[in-house]
Amino acid sequence: YIACQSNEKESDAACHLVATEDFLEFSVPSDASLFIKSMQVFEDKEQRYFSFMSDDFSCIHFYDHETFKKIKSLHLEKEGPDGIGRLAYGYYVKDWNTIYIPDMNIAQISVVDSSGHKKQSYVVNNMTKDYPFIPTYSLMGMPIVLHENQLYAVQAPNRRLGNLAKTKSTTEMQIDLKQNNVSPFSFCYPQSIMNDYSPERIYLGIERSMSRCFNGKELVYSFGMDENLYVVSLDDGDVAKYSAKSCFIDKLKIPKVSEDLSVVAKRL
Repeated sequence: YIACQSNEKESDAACHLVATEDFLEFSVPSDASLFIKSMQVFEDKEQRYFSFMSDDFSCIHFYDHETFKKIKSLHLEKEGPDGIGRLAYGYYVKDWNTIYIPDMNIAQISVVDSSGHKKQSYVVNNMTKDYPFIPTYSLMGMPIVLHENQLYAVQAPNRRLGNLAKTKSTTEMQIDLKQNNVSPFSFCYPQSIMNDYSPERIYLGIERSMSRCFNGKELVYSFGMDENLYVVSLDDGDVAKYSAKSCFIDKLKIPKVSEDLSVVAKRL
């Protein structure tokens, strides 16, 4: 395997993948599935756990990471005093007493404990009128991030901004958990993929796909149709840009989609 754009000699840049016999195996309930791809390994009181959300969006299963044995299933209430909304869109576990649950339908994040009791709810657009936030999620490749009492949760390109989405569509909502306020994160979707954006245009859904991870100090972004990686400091918002252009693809082309929805359906 040779890294793209590597200037090193092949002998210096090459690495070799060797298969091992190591694996982890967890017994999944017959009524559960993992299509949503929301799962997490977390630690609490020096013990490690594996967890995942089932595709019915209302149940999180927990396992002991060492013994592989199931510990419990947390069934989330949709309505009532402990209701987290009609559809949960992933989750993030800080510890057994603090589990964040985004709502698929509105810009809201509920906080529950391991029994499902709702401790708090952040109804984001009631916390500010300065930015029209849209619903968020916490999935593999785009999990909620907690850092120094700040919560970062991803935002898709925001059609509610109209034409301002080209330059003002933030990648994250940033909630200050101490001050109980919310603001758009300083980093917005790159111009390379937003120049031709229009809130009226039909898209396939891949044009502005994104993933990001947290390295302890910075958020690292990768966009499906951008040939760069972006590293954003959480201390000062500084953005470092690194080329990740492929040696094998001359140019990335965002596909044009017909206004005829039947054509879109055939492509999908």
